[in-house]
Amino acid sequence: MLISWNQTTWQSGEDPIHDIVISVREADGSEFLAPWKFTNGDADNHFYHASQTRLSGNDLSFLSYIHNGQVVFNRFNSYGSIVTGETHITDSGDANNPDAMMLSTGDILVAWEEISDTREITFDILDGDTYLSILPGPIELTNPADGYNQFVSVTADSNGHGILTWT
Repeated sequence: MLISWNQTTWQSGEDPIHDIVISVREADGSEFLAPWKFTNGDADNHFYHASQTRLSGNDLSFLSYIHNGQVVFNRFNSYGSIVTGETHITDSGDANNPDAMMLSTGDILVAWEEISDTREITFDILDGDTYLSILPGPIELTNPADGYNQFVSVTADSNGHGILTWT
């Protein structure tokens, strides 16, 4: 299984560097692949808020994360090898906290918050074979109540419906 987390490195007198670290574990939790820095952040490139979901077939994992305010993803095999390079879902520059889930149809629902006055919840659905959007573009949900919308979580039912919850 692929495990990912955010790592912040503080350097004296400079802004912190944000990266994503990946490790692969066996089903019993033993280490298969030692943790390694997947991204190479610097003062101009920040990587954070990694979220992943397992894809059906070939033991693939889908890792979505933020790269300089853009939602991007990579696919990995069960050995931790990259199957596809960094692919952009949105290039707004204001995205934060993505989450993803494979639907029973095989498509992938990805949701995130757009940083604005109210932090709108935005989503896209990617074709499970091509990983291209099947929508006319990311869709921003209308805010059902006044307030701050953040920390979206994605799940699905057995009928292929995506379910989004947030605070």
